[in-house]
Amino acid sequence: MIGMKKHLRSIMISQAKFLRLVNEFGLTPSLKSYADTLLFYKMGQLACDCSDGDILEIGVGGSTYPLFELSEYSKRTLILVDNNEDNLHAQQTDYFENAKVVRQHIDSQDLLLSPRLAYCHIDGNKKYDVTRSDVHFCLLSLSENGIICQDDYGNSKWPEVTSVIHDLVHEGYCKIVMIGDSSAWITKPEYYDYWMALLSEDLEIEFLHPFLGLDIDSRQTYYYRNMRDMKQ
Repeated sequence: MIGMKKHLRSIMISQAKFLRLVNEFGLTPSLKSYADTLLFYKMGQLACDCSDGDILEIGVGGSTYPLFELSEYSKRTLILVDNNEDNLHAQQTDYFENAKVVRQHIDSQDLLLSPRLAYCHIDGNKKYDVTRSDVHFCLLSLSENGIICQDDYGNSKWPEVTSVIHDLVHEGYCKIVMIGDSSAWITKPEYYDYWMALLSEDLEIEFLHPFLGLDIDSRQTYYYRNMRDMKQ
């Protein structure tokens, strides 16, 4: 565990290479909102700093570029999983020569590897059973203080994704750490307090509060109230 003192990460979000490459060289941007993309990258940085493990993405797209940079930054392996082989090779990797990438052309439900994962991004099939299987696999594979980003949480187009997260929270498998514009970050219950303390002490997250609409101090009460209300 790392100490809970205020600190800045070694790469500020404003200096992230993938943002410059999107602007200068036309790399495909993430389909997330700009704020959600910044949060996605920042949470990945924190995960790689505080957790020993690799990075996994289920469903490859524009959000893969920040993960390439996180692989370079942390010297962790990035495991890409997609059942569409074209998706696996669509990204321009020339800009991220030091990223360590392993590509798996399989359905996520056929994953047999059992890595220790620091950061997971799930953006695959949106059906309830598949999403639940993906989240369950990632929860079982998390290294200490690892975290999962579930894409399309709260998206009315994919209500089953939100249902999966709520069901797993109610069943005690995970807790929600953060909610962005269209993503939820979840972790195992035993890692939740660590993440809440980490987020409340990180200077860059504090700086981003107004921009991202974050309110760390009230989040525990907010989630407790809403989880309780949904059970009634």
